[in-house]
Amino acid sequence: MLLHHFNICSKDGEKVLNVFTKQLAFKLFAKKKTKSAKQWAVKNGDAIFVITENLHSEPKTQKVRINSTLQTLHCDQTAKNYAKLTKTNRESGKFSHCMEHNNEHAAEENLFCCINYHKGDSVNDVCFVVTDVTKIVEKVAQYSGDENILSWPSVIEDEFGKVEFAVIYTGIGNIIHTLLDITEYTGPFLPGFEIVNSGPEDDWQGAPELHFDHVAFACPMGYANQTLAWYDNCFEMRRFLINRDEDKEEGYTINGYDFGLRLKAMEYWTSAETMLGIQSSTKGRVAKNHIKIVIAEPLPGQGRNQVCTFLEQHGGPGVQHIGLHALDIMSTMDKMGELGMSFMLPPPTYYSEIGKLKEIAAMGESMELLQQYGILLDSEADSVDETDASTSNEKRYLMQVFTRPVFDRDTFFIELIQRCGATGFGAGNITALWRSVQAYLDN
Repeated sequence: MLLHHFNICSKDGEKVLNVFTKQLAFKLFAKKKTKSAKQWAVKNGDAIFVITENLHSEPKTQKVRINSTLQTLHCDQTAKNYAKLTKTNRESGKFSHCMEHNNEHAAEENLFCCINYHKGDSVNDVCFVVTDVTKIVEKVAQYSGDENILSWPSVIEDEFGKVEFAVIYTGIGNIIHTLLDITEYTGPFLPGFEIVNSGPEDDWQGAPELHFDHVAFACPMGYANQTLAWYDNCFEMRRFLINRDEDKEEGYTINGYDFGLRLKAMEYWTSAETMLGIQSSTKGRVAKNHIKIVIAEPLPGQGRNQVCTFLEQHGGPGVQHIGLHALDIMSTMDKMGELGMSFMLPPPTYYSEIGKLKEIAAMGESMELLQQYGILLDSEADSVDETDASTSNEKRYLMQVFTRPVFDRDTFFIELIQRCGATGFGAGNITALWRSVQAYLDN
């Protein structure tokens, strides 16, 4: 599956824009304004975010069905709040989005649709390039019902051509998917956007290029299997084993004295009939945004943890973090650090674990540098079905680090990841990364 961009629904778009351009080394390259919203598109390499600020305090609404089997949240104080929220939304239809199909401006208004039933900023739209919008919409309608089609296939165009699109609701909190068919569009981004000439690029020179690696959804207990089934039936995505230690039924679990999490993942099967397409970048090369989706949910009987904190502060399930692949993670951290971004530190004992020094040295990396940057390294980061014999004798490892929260609340992080042959997620790194987030929240 290849991803076109993520949309951020924001109460203060310019504030979020400043975080991306002033701290995360992204560049503003396009903007758009309609009667209902202001939007800014920022990019770094093949990674693109669109920041959308609604201009209407009371957006038009339509009732959206949520699968009733997904309502139970087993996190003490959060469970009651989320159950109340979803019940209210089902009965009143108060899921905010743009639904003006009969209006002559319908396509322009619906192309970026914010479901933002909670206060604050949120990554709400995972936008994909597809080759047959109608086919996927029909699959979603058949599996989830017409109520989950927020915008039926429509066309928007400008002097560069036309784009067919649709918007569908996933049933996961406020997460939607905008589906784009851009085969007949030759413009630099999308119709209606004005390309921005940022002038001198002094702040951007030397910023390493990024592309999307994965996205993590924070969900209540019991969401994982339902979510996997939805993506299997609607997008023909398949289960992806995070690590060779993962149990197929139970998922990968982080179970300790302080918190417990369950992780399950999926990815797009490239031969699937849904034909989620290939995006070409503005530089004429094939984009690298083949993405994996990770579902994180709390384990029973473990008390509060970072997923519960997210669900409470976010107002329900949603995007908890996005992984950005960096060709040189240290250079990327240097640039972002110069711009003011700070990063989470791993547990103090991480670098002194038995065998860690030997593992790092075997991969040709420096323990001192990794510790200085707070970077995690794992050489056991492949899933059990890895069969690429061409690289079997090569060093295969990955390096990872989390930023501090990007928004005002503790609801969204960026993960920098550098893959050196590895395709999965290392067992040691997974635990250490999530513990670093937990330690940050606890403090």
